[in-house]
Amino acid sequence: MFASLAQAMAPALAIAESFPDLPSGQHSWFTAAYTLTIGAFALPSERLGNVFGRKRVIIVGCLWFALWSLLAGFSVSVQNGAANGTAYFCFCRAMQGLGPALCIPNGFSVLETTLPPSQRKDMALAFFSVAAPVGFVVGAVMSSLFAYNDSWEWSFFVLAAVNVSAAGLSLLVVPRQGPRKPAYAHTIWVQLDLSGTLLSSSGLILFSFAWNQAPAVGWRTPYTYFILIIGTMLLAAFLYNETAAANPLLPLRAMTSRPNLILGCTAAAWACFVLWAFYGFQAVEVLRSWNPLLASAGFVPVAVEAVAVGLLLAYLMPGDEVYWAFLAAVLSFLLASILMATAPSDQTYWANTFVSTLFASLGMVSTTPLATILLRQNLAEGQQGVASGLVLAVSSYGMSLAFGMARTVEVQVNPGGVAKLSGFHGAQYLGTGLGGLAVICATALLVLVVKFRGRSDEDEYA
Repeated sequence: MFASLAQAMAPALAIAESFPDLPSGQHSWFTAAYTLTIGAFALPSERLGNVFGRKRVIIVGCLWFALWSLLAGFSVSVQNGAANGTAYFCFCRAMQGLGPALCIPNGFSVLETTLPPSQRKDMALAFFSVAAPVGFVVGAVMSSLFAYNDSWEWSFFVLAAVNVSAAGLSLLVVPRQGPRKPAYAHTIWVQLDLSGTLLSSSGLILFSFAWNQAPAVGWRTPYTYFILIIGTMLLAAFLYNETAAANPLLPLRAMTSRPNLILGCTAAAWACFVLWAFYGFQAVEVLRSWNPLLASAGFVPVAVEAVAVGLLLAYLMPGDEVYWAFLAAVLSFLLASILMATAPSDQTYWANTFVSTLFASLGMVSTTPLATILLRQNLAEGQQGVASGLVLAVSSYGMSLAFGMARTVEVQVNPGGVAKLSGFHGAQYLGTGLGGLAVICATALLVLVVKFRGRSDEDEYA
């Protein structure tokens, strides 16, 4: 997931040069479209794994990812053929997102259910977590290397080959797990909660589309707020549907204060991260005139530190210490954002920028696994299976929505496109605010745990 996230982020300006019809500043769509579909379909994808078997869904996800990576690589040819290469590329990026949505929650569930509690399982989950920051750096360096030679599209061809290999490897090493026999329904419609899937995915896509499109066309353009209203109505209908569904995607009755704080904190933390990363690349490439390859090299400390932090996570035992670690993880995102937002354009790399990568690495490797552990601890036994899908959904969707909000701020701060430093810093300050919100949620969660230690979540309202 994170390799492809950085794939269109580090060389975003180089990719944008291939599409002359792209409105100024709208290259954020290259990443927003990708994270949008991950967030919209992560939870339904986990249900697919329950019904049809996780191994099958993982293999299909890898092949789907490979197909749309391959097609994305032909975007320049589409543009040269007098077609709308921008729309084609963004559509391919959105379709790419379905691949990680299928693979990640089901892959995490395979690790959770296959390996018995042991040091081996802890190490496996730690390496699963390390894949995020390491993949981010590898994706950035690989795509920037191709962009440096004016052939960025080859990074997508390479990604397609990697995903085909991953599908073959999954066929050999992922243990076969039969579909779970449902005791609640006999129809696929009810087993998958297709009504909830259609309402949630449609509502999430329309809501985020409105936010990401509005900075380009203006909020006064009628279709932007019309789409926003329709998306909100669909999401409201989804929540109502979940109260009556026989097997709801989202267990609303279990969403008490602690799970809501965990998910809200996770969404805000990853939104903070993606603005730190995206505008960090923009700042060093535009204001310091770094090429994408040099900019990617500046983020290499993220991967190096992540390996050490991931190994430490393997020895973290469940308990109140996890809540403290979760607070430290989201606090690291906030500190990274503050450092990047306040960095002068002529400052040396070894000051704010380098130190911010060290903080960001801690958050990248820790936030998602800790959020998943905490969510599983605070859900009933029969509902713990949705934890990984929920965490992936809110983190990815938070990143997609953050792009639209940040672009809105950037346009207001830098309306003529001249004061680029002010625009970048304005977007980074929004990320800082989101990071602060994540810290507030994590602190509130910790206070609840300390205050109501030994009592159930429902007791908090007694």
